[in-house]
Amino acid sequence: MAKWNRPTVDFRTRELPWITCIERTVVVRLSKGLVAAAGVAGLLVPVLAASPALASPEINQADCKAANGTFSREKGVKSCTTTTTQLENNVRQEIQAGFLTATWLENRTWTVTTTQSQKGNGEVNSNSEDPVLVDRLVHSQTCEAELFGNSMQVGIENCYGLYPS
Repeated sequence: MAKWNRPTVDFRTRELPWITCIERTVVVRLSKGLVAAAGVAGLLVPVLAASPALASPEINQADCKAANGTFSREKGVKSCTTTTTQLENNVRQEIQAGFLTATWLENRTWTVTTTQSQKGNGEVNSNSEDPVLVDRLVHSQTCEAELFGNSMQVGIENCYGLYPS
């Protein structure tokens, strides 16, 4: 009869849930009935390659909440939806109309909504919506007129219809 024992294993960077030696064969219980076996000489590569520590990341409620996300679970599919804010400052804009050229700077605020979903413990899928412009501040307006090849600054009131509202 084979003798069972549990050796002490210190992989420092990996935790293996269960390792059992049966004479010269190492049996590793990976998760929920999944078992891998390897001879002692070939232990390291097959066990680390199949280790649960290397499995897909898991979506969970605690991590979702920590990311200020909304967690849901429906028909075995876990989802986490987060919204992030992106800022763009001093974006130069210019528009020409006839002999007038209006220039200005904009500070823009965008939001991006991303949903990560995972069925069971499978692969995590990520889907991001297109960015949505939620705020725009127009500043540093100038207006320039070009007549007969000469350019000159004119009052910004001359370009009011060209600036965004």
